[in-house]
Amino acid sequence: MMIIKALQTNNYNPISHKYEDKASITKLIFITWFILAVILCLVEASTLDVLPSLMQDEAQITDYGRLTLDPLSRWSVTWWVAGDKPLLLWSYLGPVFAELGYQFGGTSGVGPRIVALIGGLAAATVALAWLNQRKVPAAFAGLLSLAFLLDPLFTLSQRMARTDSWVIAFCLTSCWLLRLSSNKEGTTRILLVMLAGVLAALSAFVWPSALFLYPLILAEFLSSFYDGHFTRNSLQKTGKLFLYFVIGGLLTSILLLIPIRHQLTPIFEDMKNMVALNVNASKTSFERISGIFNYQSWAKIAKAFIKTLGPFLPLLGVWALFFRRERGIIIAFIFTLIIILTTLVYEFRLLYLLPYFMVLTGNLFLKAERKSVKPAVQRVSAGLLAFTVLWSICISVVLRSAFAYKDGAQRERNLIEAAARSAIGTGNHKVFLAFTYEFYFTGRSLGWEMYTPYIQFSFDDDGNWIRENDFKPKDRFMKLLAQMDYAIFSGSELDEDLSAQLRSSGLDYHGAIHIGMQQPKSNITSSDRSIGGIFSWYIQGAPSYGPYMLFARADKKARPSTILVQKSQ
Repeated sequence: MMIIKALQTNNYNPISHKYEDKASITKLIFITWFILAVILCLVEASTLDVLPSLMQDEAQITDYGRLTLDPLSRWSVTWWVAGDKPLLLWSYLGPVFAELGYQFGGTSGVGPRIVALIGGLAAATVALAWLNQRKVPAAFAGLLSLAFLLDPLFTLSQRMARTDSWVIAFCLTSCWLLRLSSNKEGTTRILLVMLAGVLAALSAFVWPSALFLYPLILAEFLSSFYDGHFTRNSLQKTGKLFLYFVIGGLLTSILLLIPIRHQLTPIFEDMKNMVALNVNASKTSFERISGIFNYQSWAKIAKAFIKTLGPFLPLLGVWALFFRRERGIIIAFIFTLIIILTTLVYEFRLLYLLPYFMVLTGNLFLKAERKSVKPAVQRVSAGLLAFTVLWSICISVVLRSAFAYKDGAQRERNLIEAAARSAIGTGNHKVFLAFTYEFYFTGRSLGWEMYTPYIQFSFDDDGNWIRENDFKPKDRFMKLLAQMDYAIFSGSELDEDLSAQLRSSGLDYHGAIHIGMQQPKSNITSSDRSIGGIFSWYIQGAPSYGPYMLFARADKKARPSTILVQKSQ
């Protein structure tokens, strides 16, 4: 009686105390996770400038942002040769993020990569909150979001300054808000649902690839609010909430279209041309549908995850399907996979499957599902998840850092700057970059106006990227060359026909540009198709820059025929 009286006196509630302890442990796990994630991102950031080598995507995406902020500009590295104009994009937020990163990050161009890395941290943090809201235990939610943060394909996207991380961050935030709102009532629920619609719309203005995560958002909406009954009351309730979601998205879209309202006609025309190139418009409907059942399409998917050294999170997601099936997520996943298979299969499109794999794996550890998933399966799954995290750390942090510190000097950006300054120098020069995007950031700092054709990429029989119709149509290409002061080609780019076109346009061979501590051989190939070479490319990009071939007009200042830039030791 005395003990009971004491407990009553101190207002002790064992159930409340239990939940307080649990909340404290969860909070501790989240804080520890965030500190660890920040530390790992800082380690990654220390090598961003040299690994990987400067890439096409970061130049093009940043240039889209420059064109958004300076719509009257008449030069671009996404030049539509047939239309004699830059390509414009309605998904301008992601490129503007990259452009602002460039402006605040210095002329070296590392700023856009930092912006993408911050987006990756944001996406993984929101993933942690979303998984926790879905009742995945904090420890497993932490491991899953860490595996996602450090997935080799996801980190490669960030290191290439792509906008994928921000697209995923906005989409997963929309999913989290929908799940969070399911536990709220009244005005709070309505506002959260509308905000989820706002985030979904924002993601489409970051980059068009948001399309691949819209099925996931819809599945999360239905999972959060639809009770599975086709009663009038249930459908009305769900439909009303969906209307609020749509209203939030529509209002946001209208507001975001206002800044580009005067360019909408050319933007949507350009987007039509761009989509045609990115979905391989030459395919017939039958060819697209048959691609779903073509083993080569599935082989490309497997190869994409293997050669980027990130097969284990996808394998975990597939493993989870054998033991726990959430119908809505599975339907959304299959629908997204069909879109990819019927358009174009490549690494950074498959990246958008990672959130699906993450949530499918998380379902194995749901507290309410422990009876439906055997303890032995959960133990094996936990072990596989821990291995996936360790693998991701080894590849994304340890291995990439080792490559960066071993031979990163060959990819330092000041080497490109020194070569460009020596070969051409500062000034308002019109420079044709024949897919030599590594000169983009340096060229901007030197005041160049740069032109690179936007072309269609396709695959060879082995699933490797190949370029087609690089300099077509010929008459428009010749017109473009006639306006150039200089042209920079890679050492293995020219053939006799292209050389004749350059001479005809008045651009004469002016010398070679060699970059690095040693002068590379002139017959070096632009890519290595061996297994080791492919793995190496997805880790570090090109091992070094150059050699290049410089062309100039006769009235331009003469330069040495060979430019060797050495790094002092």
